[in-house]
Amino acid sequence: MSDTAAIELLKRAVQLDSEQKYPDALTCYSEGVRMLLTAVKDIPSSEERKRNAYRQKITECIDRAEKLKDLVEQQKGIVTLLFRLFCV
Repeated sequence: MSDTAAIELLKRAVQLDSEQKYPDALTCYSEGVRMLLTAVKDIPSSEERKRNAYRQKITECIDRAEKLKDLVEQQKGIVTLLFRLFCV
């Protein structure tokens, strides 16, 4: 799996995030991070600078994905509450 595909998927995650399509963004972040972790393993140790840059990006994406996960859970809770208030 190429790092190019992972980067494109993470770009898509950022786009979806900015459009407030959080569940879809979370999916793209998760898959993109998984792909980038695989790509990092293939980077030769002689390219330590590149490996470190990828690791930093992975950390940033994981942090954002964790925040989105919390946000999505909060939104689900709000929807459930509204449903109970107005539909029961």
